[in-house]
Amino acid sequence: MIKKMAKRILELILLILVVIVVSFFFSVDFSRQNQTEINNPNQVRILKIRNQVLNIEIADTDIKKIIGLSNREDLKKEEALLFVFETPGLYSFWMKDMNFPIDIAWIDENKKIIHIESKVLPSTYPKIFVSNSPAKYVLETQAGFFEDSEIKIGDLAEF
Repeated sequence: MIKKMAKRILELILLILVVIVVSFFFSVDFSRQNQTEINNPNQVRILKIRNQVLNIEIADTDIKKIIGLSNREDLKKEEALLFVFETPGLYSFWMKDMNFPIDIAWIDENKKIIHIESKVLPSTYPKIFVSNSPAKYVLETQAGFFEDSEIKIGDLAEF
């Protein structure tokens, strides 16, 4: 009986050590990613659709994708946020912690717009918006941008 208890205690101690070691490695990797993002602020790039040019921030890390445009006060007409995913998929978005309406466009791997949600209001939260087809990129712009610019599904983005 004592041998069984000692064996169980030893197994429990080993399990705890494994959890601590795994947790340490995950926290080190996560803190490195945070530090990289702090030291390298969002780089602004150019995206063009038809004759419209946008200054885009790139959301290409998990942290940037989670934060998105949340908690910002506004977004200027010539600004946008481009989410970049490693592989095409059905990526969903919601308006959690948003302070202003936006347009959302899903763009496939050929840089063709495949779906647009226009004038999405913060009050729609927790509703989820998603395209019907796999996208590799998602572009968030000021509300009304696509309609005002006469940009439609099928138009190509250059970036």
